[in-house]
Amino acid sequence: MFIAFALRLLLLADGGQRYFPDEHRYYHFTIAFADTIFEGDVLSGFGSLLEYRTHPGAYAATIIPAFIHRIVFELSADNELTWRDYWKDQTGDFRFSAIFFAIPSVLSIGLIYCIALRAGADDLEGLIAAFLLAASNSWFIWSRHFLTYDVSMLFALAALYVALRPREVDLRGGLLTGFFLFCAFWIYTNHVFLVCTIGFLYCLHLASNPRVMIVRLCFVSIGASLLLIPILIYNYAVLNIDVFAGLLSQVEGITQGRYEEGAVLPFIYLLETEGLVSLVWVLGLMLASWDVLSRRPNRRRHRIMLWLVALVVLYGPMALLSTGLHVVVLFGRTVRTLVPFIALICAFAFAPLAKRCGYRLTALSVAGITVVALMNFIGVISQQYHMELTRQVRDEYGAVSLTTTFSPPSRSHPFKNPVLEGARYEFVNAGYYYPITEMTDLPDGKVLLKVAHPFNYKPWQYEGMTPEMREIINRDGLYMWLIDKGPSVEE
Repeated sequence: MFIAFALRLLLLADGGQRYFPDEHRYYHFTIAFADTIFEGDVLSGFGSLLEYRTHPGAYAATIIPAFIHRIVFELSADNELTWRDYWKDQTGDFRFSAIFFAIPSVLSIGLIYCIALRAGADDLEGLIAAFLLAASNSWFIWSRHFLTYDVSMLFALAALYVALRPREVDLRGGLLTGFFLFCAFWIYTNHVFLVCTIGFLYCLHLASNPRVMIVRLCFVSIGASLLLIPILIYNYAVLNIDVFAGLLSQVEGITQGRYEEGAVLPFIYLLETEGLVSLVWVLGLMLASWDVLSRRPNRRRHRIMLWLVALVVLYGPMALLSTGLHVVVLFGRTVRTLVPFIALICAFAFAPLAKRCGYRLTALSVAGITVVALMNFIGVISQQYHMELTRQVRDEYGAVSLTTTFSPPSRSHPFKNPVLEGARYEFVNAGYYYPITEMTDLPDGKVLLKVAHPFNYKPWQYEGMTPEMREIINRDGLYMWLIDKGPSVEE
């Protein structure tokens, strides 16, 4: 876990925060609320934490890192800006806050070890599960951004850990399971498939009879209601907001991407993101499936059936509601919820092999997977983002006009900078653009800088892009160019 955290620190060291449009939830609301708390006006902002917004729990989930950053900012003697002006500077340094967003995915690695052991695995199988999750690129790439996907995942895995308590009727366990599942959903509502899967495992698959099923379902519902009911009352009675209508509207608004890709997107995304590591996963899934189909006596079968059922129950509704019914569009960040169960299944399959093959061959296999994983990590660590580049370009060249080769209706989200008429220097495609449209020619002038755009990174192309958009980017590659149009432009 220490190594995993160190790699994430290396990832965020070069910046990249505030790249995705969804990161605005942190710096538009949470940092302002942290300032309110710091100034001592707690009550005035507390109600806003209960107000329904898109992924409403994301705001409350990031209060602590925002407040800690606010304190550190106040203690810094060399600050010339106010706290809010600091965040208005789109090309500022936000790496301190990003450290806290890197922690949940690391904690999940340790939690997956605990989940494996609670399900009946030995130390070796638990360590393999944790290692495979740590080696997952899809578990790594979001750690530099102000996004709460990993926070939601941590709560969901905590719910799974509690759900595996070996008790048929367990009031405390049921309440905690429901509470954690609601937190996971409220923080990032697109994790509804994962939340429902864990709820299914606890209330149905792990229950021994219908009575236990009903009791567990009641406990989980009560646990979820501990937060849900106050939120509903406040929004309906005080703010006049229909929460369920808002959730439905949110689902209907997710139209980026392509419905038809849903059934195959998990396979395409994980192959593109994990590379050769995905082949290790395929081998593990095949070995585990063979163990089940062989029907040989095996005391461990209940565990592999649990993980396989979870994988099928998680994938099935995704495929049905996207490709089948055209209700939701899947993103890479949604299908990565399959990864913890894949790690648990592969650990189940590889642990007996590791015992039979001995220490040397096992160490060699671990080293090989580690090398491949590090190669994947280097791909995302080496990316350069437009905000840091814009700051560097402005420091060196002064006034720079930010333009794009994308045709309308494409526009930059949310990096807003006016086009400077008559500017000598033009920085092209320095932003997050959507929709992706056919590109026009570069402006005339001397190319001073050419840097690969983050859109070239294949995993990012499965976050709402259609196949046609990906084809435009991959046809010739997308770059950020700094163009010197010559001194005559300024005359």
